[in-house]
Amino acid sequence: MSIRLAPATGPPYHCRVTAPALVAHAVRLPQGCDPLALLALTGAAEGERAFWSAFDSRVAMAAIGAADVASAAGPGRMAAIARHIAATRDRLMHAGDAPADVRWLGGFAFAPAPPLDPWAAFGAARFVLPEALVVRRGTSAHLTAFGPADQAGRVAARARALAEQLAAWPRDEPASTHAPPGPPAAGFDIAIDADALASRLGEAVGAIRRGEAAKVVLGVTHEVPLVAAPDAVALLSAMASGAPGCTRFLVAPSADGALIGATPERLVAVAGRRLRTMALAGTAPRGHDARADAAFGRALLASAKDRAEHAHVVTAIREDLAGADVASGELPRLRRLATLQHLETPIHARLPARGDVLAEAARLHPTPALGGRPRATALALIDRLETESRGWFGGAVGWLDGRGDGDLAVVIRSLLLCGSTATAFAGAGLVADSDPVAEAHEIALKLRAAFAPIAALAAGAGQPA
Repeated sequence: MSIRLAPATGPPYHCRVTAPALVAHAVRLPQGCDPLALLALTGAAEGERAFWSAFDSRVAMAAIGAADVASAAGPGRMAAIARHIAATRDRLMHAGDAPADVRWLGGFAFAPAPPLDPWAAFGAARFVLPEALVVRRGTSAHLTAFGPADQAGRVAARARALAEQLAAWPRDEPASTHAPPGPPAAGFDIAIDADALASRLGEAVGAIRRGEAAKVVLGVTHEVPLVAAPDAVALLSAMASGAPGCTRFLVAPSADGALIGATPERLVAVAGRRLRTMALAGTAPRGHDARADAAFGRALLASAKDRAEHAHVVTAIREDLAGADVASGELPRLRRLATLQHLETPIHARLPARGDVLAEAARLHPTPALGGRPRATALALIDRLETESRGWFGGAVGWLDGRGDGDLAVVIRSLLLCGSTATAFAGAGLVADSDPVAEAHEIALKLRAAFAPIAALAAGAGQPA
């Protein structure tokens, strides 16, 4: 059936909702099984693929195929998807010799309207219950296959066949047959128009100084041509070492495009009544040695501009979580990554009742770390000053279990792969004291971090246009 969503303004959007009777057949896998092996084993020809590995847990998961798809657009997209997934899970039957892991993987765009190409296949919000899902917790791993309940025999047979193939996969063999790309080549340059970018940033800073907003996050989308279509699994493998301390993910709705990334920022995670989120705002580079690195960190902690930017995020998140028992640190701490360091404040909350991760995401998104404050004013400035739609950049990716629990990360430090082209987005948080030229330099640093895993391939294709 179809649910018609009527937003307050603009055209109506539609949510495709079905609640088929499905079966889940789970089998155990050998200890240490790499979920990425499922993606390497089946290849891009499988079409729908996904991967998730959170920065602060030992859980990783990979998925192929689509047994069920929940997609929606418009202001009510989160609630519509939550209803669909809950209804589908209620009709899910279980089989096999292991507990079934039931997860929908996917995410949503920055804006609620359906995005245009190259994001059209992703939709405004889209979560998929796969045909096969591998979940590893520590060294323990399971595979769960999903499919129509009236085809339970076929679903069980596929679960056993994939489990046998994964058991035979050599433990010391990389998850991809292609060598992962190396570090950025000497002289690699993203070649953004720094003057034009600084001019647009200056317009936003001017609006803030006139009192139109307290903070605005303005960014740029940048495209790089590559020698050939990159291997998404190889890039995920490379990100494990190139972006430690980050959540790695892959969302590929078709063989023609994939969103891949290693993001340091969580939007929200819910487990029962427990909620976790964070404020991550304020950026400095890493130093070439310990002394320089410490100096950059001290300067960031002492920066009035960065502390003000960060405080806007903390305050807004606490306000958005009104009604919950919220706890956060009084002062931000340093979050050190491979090439950048940030101000971070972990935020925890106890909800009045069992939570729904999508409902909490709807309350929090976009935080001032990706949007601004006040939210409506900042979004209007972004719409006016950013030259291209963000698509899923600045949105979120993650997993849902259909019972309200889930984990969603913010789509930053990420790449959209379409054929032999890679596209990235980076932004800077602007407040009244911001220097547009310095902020343009910060955006360049963030773009370099996003492109780092494929910089060698990009350099081989020549400098970006």
